[in-house]
Amino acid sequence: MQVCEVLKKEGIEVIGMVSIFNYGFPQAELAFKEAGIPYISLTNYPVLLRLAIEKKLVQETDLKSLLNWSERPAEWNG
Repeated sequence: MQVCEVLKKEGIEVIGMVSIFNYGFPQAELAFKEAGIPYISLTNYPVLLRLAIEKKLVQETDLKSLLNWSERPAEWNG
């Protein structure tokens, strides 16, 4: 959102935002929605976790904890 605000201040019309990756934080989704800026991402945290489990980089037993982090990162304690 900060980039969008800088661009708008310079008179550039922001018609949307695309990212390679996002964590899917609800605050970010809400911020883009409230700003009226369409936002899409090529991939996200849940997809990354599934791939990490598939590649055995992360244990499936850790999945719940990692998903809990993404729901409340500021409150997460492992």
